[in-house]
Amino acid sequence: MHNLLIDIVTKNIPNDFIGFINRSLYEKIRKEFKKLQLLYSNIDLDTIKDHFFIYVTSIENTKYTLEDYETIIINAIDSINFKYKYNHESLSFKESILQIKIFNEEQHKTINFNDVDENKNNELVNSSTFNDFSSALLKNEIILKKDQRLESFEKSANKLARANGCSIINNKSIMNEYANKFDYPVSVEGSFDEKYLCIDKSILYTVLMENFKVLPMEFENGNSSNFFVYAKNKNSEDSRVLCAEINNKLEEINNLITKKSDKKLEDFVEDLKNVTYINNYGNFYDKTQRLIKISPELCKMLSVSEETVNSVNRISFLCKADKATEIVKKCPYLHGLIGRLYAKSDGEENIVYDGVYEHIKPRFISESIPNSTAARIVAISDKMEYVMSYIISSSDENFKYNYKLRKTITSVISIILKSELDFNLSDFITKILYVFLQDKGIVDYEYFEKSIKEIILDVYRDECIKSGYDFDEIDVINYANLNIFKLNRLLTNLHEINSKYNGKLMLQIQKMLEVNCNECKYTPMELDSNNLCDMFERLSKCSDEDLAFYKLIFKGVFNKLN
Repeated sequence: MHNLLIDIVTKNIPNDFIGFINRSLYEKIRKEFKKLQLLYSNIDLDTIKDHFFIYVTSIENTKYTLEDYETIIINAIDSINFKYKYNHESLSFKESILQIKIFNEEQHKTINFNDVDENKNNELVNSSTFNDFSSALLKNEIILKKDQRLESFEKSANKLARANGCSIINNKSIMNEYANKFDYPVSVEGSFDEKYLCIDKSILYTVLMENFKVLPMEFENGNSSNFFVYAKNKNSEDSRVLCAEINNKLEEINNLITKKSDKKLEDFVEDLKNVTYINNYGNFYDKTQRLIKISPELCKMLSVSEETVNSVNRISFLCKADKATEIVKKCPYLHGLIGRLYAKSDGEENIVYDGVYEHIKPRFISESIPNSTAARIVAISDKMEYVMSYIISSSDENFKYNYKLRKTITSVISIILKSELDFNLSDFITKILYVFLQDKGIVDYEYFEKSIKEIILDVYRDECIKSGYDFDEIDVINYANLNIFKLNRLLTNLHEINSKYNGKLMLQIQKMLEVNCNECKYTPMELDSNNLCDMFERLSKCSDEDLAFYKLIFKGVFNKLN
């Protein structure tokens, strides 16, 4: 047995694409290993700055050479064909690679793609053996594993917070950003002027996290603290200007809130005609009119109460209005929060003013979904309208990999799954497209319908991979009926039973798909949510003679794997 380390040295890759590239590499390399029937204990991927590291532990097939592994990694890279923008240049992952180094305990191999900066003193790039590489990591105080970098920062950050009698407001997106950006992230404490604690807590925290990427501290009783924590590299100099910049921004925010217009929030709706929408696709007034038509359609599909419908209609009308306020024009990340401030002051009902803010949720991984059903309906409708508007208006052929677009779809999926909303997203897309057809007279209806479904499934698949599901488990399911809630329950049950029987269920499914069910002599029972797990259990253990029976039961549920 031996271990393998692959170091892919890159340049010009946007941070937003790092996780996506890691997951693509993981899938492609696993599939290449599967072709060779290569046995191993585990594959881990980590990223530090411009280096993508792949570790393969306890490889049993010792006959394979470094040249064989070179072929595997080149094939994997060649199959990652999406493009991203860097300084207005369209690049592929392969075009961003400078060099690949492959190490085992005794040998190394270097494959040069593009010129490595010779003036750059990079001991990782210049390492010639596995031991040299390990020594360079220690010498440069680099924590190789991302989870260890996160753990190191979190431990020191919590220590600083406890010293102030506080806890950290945990934002996983910012924490991940620290782990991707810094080799050895250490926590640094900062503070702003206490007079700004008068600012609404939600607004205060949003300014700190969205504008400055720092983590606020909060006292145990829930009161805000003027302390915060952020990360820097162990050997880098402390930023002396950050606290001053935060104070200046908070002064500006506080003045804008103090000088808040006497206009009601609903009075700003007409002003949205002067606020441009995504990719110059009309304005936010147009968007509001579409949202007013789209969200009631989802109400019908979910059969909600008349009271909820009324709340949905009011939230849909008001939720974008703060885009026309001076403060949101200057600080776009306060959208929703300022709307809630106005709506509450205007005497709107609790469910409405909270919904005006909550419809933007979740904005990042650790943020909760909206609390009310009305806010969830508007949130899904708003995000799906954005997705369709972006696809229609975008000139980018690679819109499928746009970070904000994918993040928006991830939020829709999160709301659906956490709320257990049982509806067919395909039907909702049809209704959304009809609204756009009436509003904009879109020409290629079928293209846009196909595009939006493809990207939703692609993002869902990516989220399932992040959650630990196996690629084959995800890909064997037929996604013709786009009910995310039911599909996810199916996948979860499949994964649990397949894990329980060490992969036998997947083998049985593949065999089942090959048999001729016309020869089945029995009348199959109907498959439903109550007997799904039981049917999976039985399929895992059934004889080859009974596979035709189960093929009838699971008709239309699965696809053959490529």
